[in-house]
Amino acid sequence: MMSSYQCGLPEKAIAVILRQLLDALSYLHAQRIIHRSIRANHILVDSKGGVRLTGFRLARRLAYGEKSTTNFDNHLESSLLWLAPEVLGQDLSGYTSKADIYSVGATLCEMANGFPPFGDMNRLEMLYEKSRGTTPRLLDSTTLPSFEGEENEHCSLMSIRANHILVDAKGGVRLTGFRLARRLAYGEKSTTNFDNHLESSLLWLAPEVLGQDLSGYTSKADIYSVGATLCEMANGFPPFGDMNRLEMLYEKSRGTTPRLLDSTTLPSFEEPSEHSKRTFTESFHNLTGLCLKANPANRPDANSLLSHPFLKKTRKSLIDLMPLAQKLEQVQRVSGKTNTVEENKDVPEWIF
Repeated sequence: MMSSYQCGLPEKAIAVILRQLLDALSYLHAQRIIHRSIRANHILVDSKGGVRLTGFRLARRLAYGEKSTTNFDNHLESSLLWLAPEVLGQDLSGYTSKADIYSVGATLCEMANGFPPFGDMNRLEMLYEKSRGTTPRLLDSTTLPSFEGEENEHCSLMSIRANHILVDAKGGVRLTGFRLARRLAYGEKSTTNFDNHLESSLLWLAPEVLGQDLSGYTSKADIYSVGATLCEMANGFPPFGDMNRLEMLYEKSRGTTPRLLDSTTLPSFEEPSEHSKRTFTESFHNLTGLCLKANPANRPDANSLLSHPFLKKTRKSLIDLMPLAQKLEQVQRVSGKTNTVEENKDVPEWIF
């Protein structure tokens, strides 16, 4: 169920699950049983909406008159993110069934936010934060900080490029390539995380992502990638695509800004090309330049870009702008004898 809601379950669904979960816990605790492993993937929902609590391998029954336990099973390591601070503390005061209530709260955050609390930290950081009393939160407009010039969204896609933008038969646009997306932690403005898989997207990555310094990067890195993708779509190839990796890194680090290639940006002494015969609008140049600002603080966020003059007259679908239906029909027209796609040379031009 959680896999179908990447950004968390609806509140009403969580309330229904919680009611049945608490019913189960109330019964267990009345029997002096501590579950010790409450988490979202131990809560099953059947086809009729019934909730079942599983994961009893680590459950423990308290002895008669026993108020607490200091027992810590090695198998609990897989549930560290959900465990209460007193369970992790392992001191003489031990813990009681109230530890399960903390795990319920952590699971609520997991279901609502789409990921467990402290999930972006290593084990030592997580233990430190829990020991000092850091409290997980539900992430919404009331709890997420609103940094000036920063987006409120707490996800960074990290892999925006032309081949991750799909167009369907009706002209609808779909963004893909979420394998490298990263969710920022509570109140986190930046990250220095760099996944090895990002190497395939180096040409589109912002300078601050490649720099890997202590200042890190924010969701503004995605805005730079949007600018690089605009250049890729307009020019027919990605920026810095003719350079080796070292040259590309050097140019980005010194603030070299990619450009749209047309009659206003290409030198007049060069041999005329298809690029030099066209002229893009000033608003298109301006929007692309804003996205590609070397300093992320000078880049607008996605919401600000939506009100840019370049997008004022934009239609919501591509279907009226290019012969998409004819293109699709051409691809689907297969010869029965050769089992190959027939060529259609009478494809109409783009109509703007």
